[in-house]
Amino acid sequence: MSQSTRRKVLRFLGTIIVVLLPVLLAIWFAHIRAVSETRNQLHSFAQLVLDKTERVILQADLARDAAEQYQGQACTPAHQQRMLNIIRSRLYINELIYAKGQRFLCSTVMTPTSPYFIPRADYKRKPDIAIYYYRDTPFFNGYKMTYMQRGNYV
Repeated sequence: MSQSTRRKVLRFLGTIIVVLLPVLLAIWFAHIRAVSETRNQLHSFAQLVLDKTERVILQADLARDAAEQYQGQACTPAHQQRMLNIIRSRLYINELIYAKGQRFLCSTVMTPTSPYFIPRADYKRKPDIAIYYYRDTPFFNGYKMTYMQRGNYV
């Protein structure tokens, strides 16, 4: 190999090392930083979701506890008014439905002529908790809602 060829090869390799190595290192460090920031943002978002879920569950439990204090006949106008007053004070509760098992009997605004039978729950847990995801019922006709049932109240 002649001196001139050796010099050209070294110049070429030197150019690659001087120009491409810093670019590759910058890309690699940017990738590491992006992965780290994305992981941190996903962790923060997941924590916010869990916090809000806990607030929704707490409000659902408080609404159910208040509804169970009613001593009169179920699905009467007085019962429906009591359920309506309960949900008015809850931010994350849109509706309160009285049910016996999988038969939804009445809500705060309507009583179907025949009880609505909802298919099997998507998630069940003790004590007596059932969650129905994205169900279209006569109570919110045309909208797929998520329902959480515990005892006789949904």
